[in-house]
Amino acid sequence: MTKYRNIERKCLSGHKHDSIKEAGHCDVLLAMKQNSEIIDYAVGTPIELIPPIMNSQGEKIRAMTYTPDFVVFREGVTEYVDVKSKVTKTQAFILKWKLLQYKYQNDKGYRFTIVC
Repeated sequence: MTKYRNIERKCLSGHKHDSIKEAGHCDVLLAMKQNSEIIDYAVGTPIELIPPIMNSQGEKIRAMTYTPDFVVFREGVTEYVDVKSKVTKTQAFILKWKLLQYKYQNDKGYRFTIVC
């Protein structure tokens, strides 16, 4: 069981997912890849939003990372996809999602999608 009381589920590719909805979306991506609609996709790839730093007291502060549910690779475009429900759309998610979009704001080769 996940932290949101969802039952972990495997998709057709054998990946473990935090919800039935997320596993279903992975199955859709697999079908899209098999039909050559997308080049490839990755599950659970962490992205560094803010690098580690040293504060004014000399203490190391670890990097801030975000792990989207999927990274989808299309011709000339990388798409970050997150599958969310009302319960999982937390303040922490919203902040990290905004930071991710800020990081790539000037690059037309990125898309950001929330599947509800």
